[in-house]
Amino acid sequence: MDESQYLTLHGVPTAQPTNPRATFSHQPLDGWTWNGPSREQQFAIENSCLSLHDAFERAILGRRLGEELSDLLVPQWLTNAGHSADCAMSAETFERLLNEIPVEARPEVHARLYLEDCRRLIGGVQEVWLQIHLLVGEFYRVLNALVPIQHSGAPPGGIIFHTGSQASAVWTFANMVYVRLYSLLDYNVKLLDEVRHLHTTFDRYPRMHSKNILYGQWTRLALTPADIQGTLLEDHPLVAEVATVRNHIIHNGLLDEHPRVYIRYEHGQIVEKFVLMPDLRAGRPVQRVNRLLFFAHEDKLNLRLPDLIDHWMQRQQATLNLALRLMAAR
Repeated sequence: MDESQYLTLHGVPTAQPTNPRATFSHQPLDGWTWNGPSREQQFAIENSCLSLHDAFERAILGRRLGEELSDLLVPQWLTNAGHSADCAMSAETFERLLNEIPVEARPEVHARLYLEDCRRLIGGVQEVWLQIHLLVGEFYRVLNALVPIQHSGAPPGGIIFHTGSQASAVWTFANMVYVRLYSLLDYNVKLLDEVRHLHTTFDRYPRMHSKNILYGQWTRLALTPADIQGTLLEDHPLVAEVATVRNHIIHNGLLDEHPRVYIRYEHGQIVEKFVLMPDLRAGRPVQRVNRLLFFAHEDKLNLRLPDLIDHWMQRQQATLNLALRLMAAR
């Protein structure tokens, strides 16, 4: 793919877009990046995550990290063991080191361990958003780069469909976007649950209250309708769509019997490529007996995916704001 070109929502790359903010451009460090308004929302989400890191530090340690000299002397295993491949340590060694800590130092060590566990929840949200942006960029890269095999010349007009590895790649990225968007539902429920039940005493290394909670159990958070308004927990067709599509992908397989990309020609030239989503009502599938996928409506995922991501980011921001309010109210 020519990195000097712009990727478009309708699947045909261009060097001179009529609306650059409705395109993807290649960035050396970030890959194919959306030029629309959600870029500003990315920075807002990142800033809210940083504020949450700070709030957890103050709530658990009573200060920000780095305010005392001892913060600079923390061994790596306290931060990374059990969380990161940066620390090559077994579970048995980790347990032995914990048991060897002098009794008088244990509350401080346990607090630091618990803080890192909480920070991992925030870091998970940050990392998943990075993955989503990369997946969306790759979805449009493969769609724009797809070149159909023509055995007898290009048709002068009309629509054909393309199957094979390129079409499968387009749908693979689309599927993963939905899966990772759903992951954010789980991650945010865990984050809010831990905020609601934050440990503040550390005679022992505390088990996280949120360890086993998932999105389907979010009502355990005991939040009011006013609390969840505009967040990822509010009942909304797009939230239902993400949950429905993700569950179908995981449990029932494909969103089309044979993954395909449709290609529209005019005067022998490709003017559009698109992928079709099955019919949804209020975000939920239209089903009859054993037939799970109906396509009565021409729902082109490639034309509305950026709006879906933008909406999800707005709800993510509202969810982080809720977590910050709950932390401030402690």
